[in-house]
Amino acid sequence: DREAWLEADRLGWLVCTAPAGNDLVPVDAVPAGTPIGRCVTVRKVKLDQATGEVLKFKSRHAVDGGQVARRLERGGDAPPRSGISSSVVDDVTKKMVLAQAAATDRDLAKADLPNAYMLAPRRGAPGYMHCPSSLPAFDAAGRRLCLRYSCAMWGDRASGHDWGATLRSWLEDAGLRPAEGVPDLYYLHGEAGGHLILCTEVDDLLLSETRCSNRALGRRLIAAIAARMNAQLARSDPPQPPAELPYVAEPTSFAGLSIARDRAARTLTLSTALKVVAAMQDFLPRALDGSAASEPPLRKRALADAANALVLPPASERGPLNAGQRLVQRIIGVLKFVEKTMPRLSLLLHRLSCVMSFPPLPGALRVAHGTLALAYSHRAESLVYGGPDSPEPLVDARLKANIDIGAPAPTGLLGKADATWNSDHEVYGVLVTYASAAVFHQVKKLAPCVSSTDAEIAGTVALSNTIVYCRAIASALGAPCAGPTLCATDNWGNALIANRAGSAARAKHTLRRYTIAQQRMAGGEIAIAHVPDAHNAADFLTKF
Repeated sequence: DREAWLEADRLGWLVCTAPAGNDLVPVDAVPAGTPIGRCVTVRKVKLDQATGEVLKFKSRHAVDGGQVARRLERGGDAPPRSGISSSVVDDVTKKMVLAQAAATDRDLAKADLPNAYMLAPRRGAPGYMHCPSSLPAFDAAGRRLCLRYSCAMWGDRASGHDWGATLRSWLEDAGLRPAEGVPDLYYLHGEAGGHLILCTEVDDLLLSETRCSNRALGRRLIAAIAARMNAQLARSDPPQPPAELPYVAEPTSFAGLSIARDRAARTLTLSTALKVVAAMQDFLPRALDGSAASEPPLRKRALADAANALVLPPASERGPLNAGQRLVQRIIGVLKFVEKTMPRLSLLLHRLSCVMSFPPLPGALRVAHGTLALAYSHRAESLVYGGPDSPEPLVDARLKANIDIGAPAPTGLLGKADATWNSDHEVYGVLVTYASAAVFHQVKKLAPCVSSTDAEIAGTVALSNTIVYCRAIASALGAPCAGPTLCATDNWGNALIANRAGSAARAKHTLRRYTIAQQRMAGGEIAIAHVPDAHNAADFLTKF
């Protein structure tokens, strides 16, 4: 396959050299003090999932941005716009866009811009990158050449920002407007009540459109972006042929998440089952083929106890990571993605994340394998948005909410928080639902607290932070919340003090936390009420 890979490398290098303003120059002609980044080549084989047949060899060349930054630092120069990333919509916004589409029967579509970074001009001086090791280049005098690039380049730390700015200008020129307070979300009002919502994830676009538009707004937008993209390609040297920008109606996946819709039932299902199966094939193949394993994965109480026992060793005992520790980190990385649609993993992953910088072996590996096996056994679990309308919970005069944990979550926005105090693992958990399923779930370590009420209000304030953001998203989607959003707590004292209905004589140490919650209650953004432990759906996020 050597020739196939060389051809893939050549095609990948052509993508880097073709944009207008990019050219090969002698290495000794690069301005003094300007670093030339190493070329990092990533090669992938695309296989037919049914037959295993090789469909395509693909190579992508990128500059080693970390190496460039280190050389600039050693030379006394600050790295170029270090840490600036591309436009990536956050998960809660993405889920609320999909959830609203399910609940209101909007049309969905997606588009993927090929080689997007090459379409964005680089802001500032040109960058330099060595040629791939498989494709060295020399001029007529025998001098080694390198690439001088004036566009965004994979690996360059500033390129994400450059591409994001270019895409934003294209969207705004097409008539879209950025949503207030919600990054990477745009909207467009069309004729006869038509409405388009778009969110961006680097070069992937997700569109949600009212059915009355008959997809006209989305198709018009994609055509406008394609025209801008092909105008850039025409200026390449040599000119590149026009690229297709397919408009994919009702996608079955987006950004790694599997999507299944039932338009008749007005439901949309998000799943990561394929990711779980692939992870099992990579990390626990013996559990799939039924062969005897030397040590079966931990389950149930044994898994919880092992997770609770994980502790980082003292800094003096930490050194370079070994292969087993890096394996643990890889498994955690995969499972963090799976967690997007599987909240039951959150607490176990929090325990693992607390030791991720230096996983203690063999315990961390056993917990990682056990968590992966748990995900596999529940791989059919998913988030199902939409369906029949579910009533909002009622809050009575005693500040108690009637939440039926066995029924579907309400159609509107609802938040729940819980905290665990006075233990070796003090955490709070936050759960937010919208359109009958979770759009946000999180487990976080508590700052030092001196009472259970102190811990509970910390969780409630964290919940209110997310609720305020979710309300902004709902407004941007054209469906603002009609009244305050319920934030449920299973701590009676917490609910009383937040509502100024109980004495705070024994909670003076935590009154400053309540100020934030009370201000949001006074502004009509949230309401805080009590639910029993058995009716608090966030309880599973804080304890096994």
